[in-house]
Parts: sequence; structure tokens; C-alpha cells
Amino acid sequence: MSDADLEPFSRALFEIAVVCGRHKLDEDVVAVYFRQLRDVPREPVLHAMAKFVRTAETGRRFPSPAEIRAWMPQPAQAHSHWDPQAWKNYNDPEWWKRHWAEEDERTGRWRKTRFGGG
Repeated sequence: MSDADLEPFSRALFEIAVVCGRHKLDEDVVAVYFRQLRDVPREPVLHAMAKFVRTAETGRRFPSPAEIRAWMPQPAQAHSHWDPQAWKNYNDPEWWKRHWAEEDERTGRWRKTRFGGG
């Protein structure tokens, strides 16, 4: 966010304060929250804050900057190393040979295997 985003950010934070039972929000609180969330683009922050205002229970504890950050949509991971097929094929040595060969090809590594390769 840039300095130009401070006013809409302040309004959104004030709306959170009202939902949380505060009817006043000190400028130093706004400054701290803005500084802690400054590295994030404006739209995801304001979207997360508006979602909180729409869905939170009245009187809820005022959220931390980390909580606001957690409510923002997270970018999709380019590649996940977790393979859901691994547990289904846990006891199949042929599947593991293929799996590790594909991993080695993908990562450029090589390894000796227990399954007669190497």
C-alpha cells in the first residue's frame, strides 16, 4: 500500500473497531496497523477487512494485523511437493521407483534406490 491508501485503510479499520465495540480509534493504532500491512497491495487488505465487518460477531475481540493478513486470499502455490497418491501406494515398490524417478527428473537430482536401481 502507499500513503494514498491510508484514508480508505483508516475507514476500513474504523468499521472493524465499531463491530468490535470500539467507537473511537486512535491515530497511533491506525499508524501501527498500516505500517504492519503496508507490504500488501490495497485491494486484498480492504477486501479482508470488509469481509470481517460483514461476518464477525458484534463485540468480537479487535483483530491483530496478523489476523487481517490471514483473512486475505492467498496466492495459489505454483507446485506442491505433497503427492496425494503417495499414501495409496505406500507399500508398492514399483510405484515408488516411478515416483522417485519423476522427482529426480523434475528436480535434477539423482538417488540410489532400495528397489534395484541407481
